[in-house]
Amino acid sequence: MFLKNIELRGTSMGSPREFQAMLQLVTEARIVPVVSEIHPMEETLRAFDSLQRSSQFGKVVIRVSTGSSDDSMARPTPSSKL
Repeated sequence: MFLKNIELRGTSMGSPREFQAMLQLVTEARIVPVVSEIHPMEETLRAFDSLQRSSQFGKVVIRVSTGSSDDSMARPTPSSKL
C-alpha cells in the first residue's frame, strides 16, 4: 500500500445495537427507499453514468440476478425483510 500510495479509509455506521434500532425504526415507520433506476448487471456502466451525471432522484440499483424473473426485490416494500 505504501509504495503504491494507496489510502484505505474505514468507517463505522454505529454499533450493532444502533443498527438494530435503525432497522426497527425503518420497519415500524414503514420507510421505503426511493428507487430511481434498476439496471441488470450487464448495464452497470449505464448505471454509473447516471450517477456521474447526477440525473437520478433516489437509488440506482444494479440487479445481481440468477436469471429468475422474480421481481420481489426490485421495489422494496415495508413488509420486505431487510
